[in-house]
Amino acid sequence: MKIRKLKRRNIKKNKAPKPSPRIRKLLDQASSCIEYGRLVQAEDLCRKVVKLSPRTSEAYNILGIIYQERGLIDDAISALHKAVELDSSNADAFFNLGNILGQREQYEQAAISLRKGLALAPRTAEARNNLGLALAKLGKMNEAINSLEKATKLDPHYGDAWLNLGETFCCQGQLQKAVDAYQHCIRFIPDFVEAHYNLSVAQHDLQLLPDAIESLQRTIELNPEHTAARHMLAALSDEKPDSAPQQFVTNLFDQYSSSFETDLINRLEYRIPTQLRELFSEYVPVGTRLSKVVDLGCGTGLSGQAFHDIADYLAGIDISKKMIEHAREKEIYDALLVGDLYEQLRQFPDLFDLFIAADVMIYIGNLEPLFSAVSNKASPGGYFAFSVESQQHNDFTLQPTGRYAHATAYISRLAAASDFTVIAQKQVGIRKEGDTWIPGEIYILQKNTA
Repeated sequence: MKIRKLKRRNIKKNKAPKPSPRIRKLLDQASSCIEYGRLVQAEDLCRKVVKLSPRTSEAYNILGIIYQERGLIDDAISALHKAVELDSSNADAFFNLGNILGQREQYEQAAISLRKGLALAPRTAEARNNLGLALAKLGKMNEAINSLEKATKLDPHYGDAWLNLGETFCCQGQLQKAVDAYQHCIRFIPDFVEAHYNLSVAQHDLQLLPDAIESLQRTIELNPEHTAARHMLAALSDEKPDSAPQQFVTNLFDQYSSSFETDLINRLEYRIPTQLRELFSEYVPVGTRLSKVVDLGCGTGLSGQAFHDIADYLAGIDISKKMIEHAREKEIYDALLVGDLYEQLRQFPDLFDLFIAADVMIYIGNLEPLFSAVSNKASPGGYFAFSVESQQHNDFTLQPTGRYAHATAYISRLAAASDFTVIAQKQVGIRKEGDTWIPGEIYILQKNTA
């Protein structure tokens, strides 16, 4: 979820000393200039006000809006802090400050500022909405739901608040309540693409597949370029594209990045990186060190953590910039690249001794290009460690989950064709889905030396 921008309202008078008629006129002119996109003129007017009356809180509030519109976030935060410092009864300034702190992912501070504003103006639906989103980012889901429900009561036609309430219910696993919230949103904003798609996700998780298909079709009608909806519709319609669209994967992990590790490890009991390392250690001589290792689809760095102690050089590649940012915080990678796996691999001039691909192939059906790319960059005797979700009916299948599963025979055939030997293979549970383990396999392949 993201904190959405507060709808700009007219700059209201507050409890500060009433400005002189001249100052009032300049402030009103600045507000009008913002409405018409004349930001430079609005800033000049505010600067004039500050020069004439340095303690005018409202001028700094308007400057904060101007700087935010221009992308000068630090300047906006500074101006808004000045506004609330000069007038602690300026609710709009607290709301605008909370909004921009949320965009900076400073959610604790955002919630504090929004609450201060709401103490002054408790019936402001937009601020209730943004407070709910900040609380959700902090993991305070019950408080978030309470705030978002208040927003919808204050403004029953507030589509964004209904959408965000639905997303928060989804995070809590309250899927029927999420469906109800999304349907409220659509009732008020019938062409809200995100609401139709999110509704399909909740319906899918409730196994209401005909309803989910209908919501996906409506999403595509509204936005024919919606890659996630097209991919999921293919998954529910027994189609067989070679891979998931890049934009689908990028968006999925950008949105999932902040809660990825906590959710994957604690709720889904995911241990594939550790299991790959354990299997690798069983078949590779003790004390082996690897000159160059690359973590394909590195995510937040869980696989890198599992293997970095035996790597002299460790690189990571991921399609999601936000996942890379989390991986960088671990300080275990010598290089991190954002982009397509094949393109980024080609940029490396040297060969690698180990390729890791944990949960990468679940977004790729046809694995031939990947095996070929890895083979071309593998040193003689180098290793390829990876996981797949497993099935035995076809070479690969796009499942109703939107993920791909692969057959053991298909992996063996690709390995041989790419000049690899399968040296280790193990059946494992990939992760939990409800109370059930998703069946999968982990592999260690070695590049032939002759």
